[in-house]
Amino acid sequence: MSLPTTCSGEAIESSEKAVRQPGRLANHLRIILFTTFIYGLFLSSFASWVTDHNKVSVLEKRPYAAFPHLKLSPESIRAFPAGFEAFFSDRFPLRLQMVALSNLVKWKVFGVSGSDKVLVGKDDWLFYLDGGNTEFLRHDKMEIDKLKIFVSMFESRRAWLARHHIKYLLVFVPCKCEMYRDKVPERFKIQNGLSMQDQLVEALRRYSGVQVIDLRQHILSEKKRLGMPLYLESDSHWNQLGAFVAYQSVVDYLAKIFPAIKPVNWGDVKIAFVQQCGGDLAGMLGLRDQTSETAIRVENEHRTWALSANPAPPDLDNPTQFFHPFATEVPDVHLPKAYFIRDSFTINMQPFLSEHFRRAFYHWNYFRKADDDFLPEEILKEKPDIVIQEMAENLIARDVIPNPNQLETTSPDPFCLSSNAVLSEKIKTE
Repeated sequence: MSLPTTCSGEAIESSEKAVRQPGRLANHLRIILFTTFIYGLFLSSFASWVTDHNKVSVLEKRPYAAFPHLKLSPESIRAFPAGFEAFFSDRFPLRLQMVALSNLVKWKVFGVSGSDKVLVGKDDWLFYLDGGNTEFLRHDKMEIDKLKIFVSMFESRRAWLARHHIKYLLVFVPCKCEMYRDKVPERFKIQNGLSMQDQLVEALRRYSGVQVIDLRQHILSEKKRLGMPLYLESDSHWNQLGAFVAYQSVVDYLAKIFPAIKPVNWGDVKIAFVQQCGGDLAGMLGLRDQTSETAIRVENEHRTWALSANPAPPDLDNPTQFFHPFATEVPDVHLPKAYFIRDSFTINMQPFLSEHFRRAFYHWNYFRKADDDFLPEEILKEKPDIVIQEMAENLIARDVIPNPNQLETTSPDPFCLSSNAVLSEKIKTE
């Protein structure tokens, strides 16, 4: 048997070229893909520089960082790199997705929050830490000057409405942390026996004629009796069952004033359990669509109210239109009329409250400005029998919004101040 002959040099070189060719092609493809990816990120970032200059981050509840203006000064030149880094970071492609992934790992694996405005509690419950909620977690005390301002503000509203033969009712909605202390981490210790709301409710009942409904005890009692959650785990608000429980306290009071009001009872509603995406706190972590929880729906089976054509009705199923003013009507001339000053907690109470008024106007003091909170001209135009102000208790920890000038108090009690004095005291406390 003869052995094969040795390959020639040309054959060896040709074979090596054949082996190297696929490797070179793969390298070129990698270079092209990498370059395309890098330039794609750059172009995407550049596009967002042009279109997102006034954009607000839904995840972080803040405006995007603006492009830093460079001036011919040492301070401006030193500040420019940090300013540009913040501007660029806010517009980096996939930034929100990467933040959401990081927050999911922190929450579910390590039990910590990826946002300084969200607290991870026991059993994966989330709590809001901004807008006065931290103060209620700790039960901070209210300074006497601020207490005077609040009492004066509410008493001035009551007195002004009384001069126009309109009743006034103030309803405080408890924070989630007050209703679910057992879900709050141990490190948040209560510093005082009385909360700011305790102090304010006591002062209002002692020094003013304002009628106040404090929902806390009723909600706690029904929470124990029903054995079902009344607030959402991943949201800062109550669920529809909690709203219905709160409605019962309000309507019981209203029925004593207006005999034509017949409360909606448990036998009038249908309760269902549904799965829904995460709430506003999960959304602040960028995880609204990545999480879900069981929600309780409460539906009135005998609804009679309808949206009024004046003002133009918003889409109440669209979260971006929740804060638009609207009115509801019931074809019953024996029912009273109401004007509501409200925040987001009224959303789930409104379908039940609207049953009891031939016209109910809902104003959300969404922007919390002096000209957006209490609107005398609008109230007089509506001619309500009662003004009902619903207020989340965490707002008590924020600044007091001065009343319009025409709402001077008539109370002789020195604890109540005039509108001008309220503004002066507010400035002093700041």
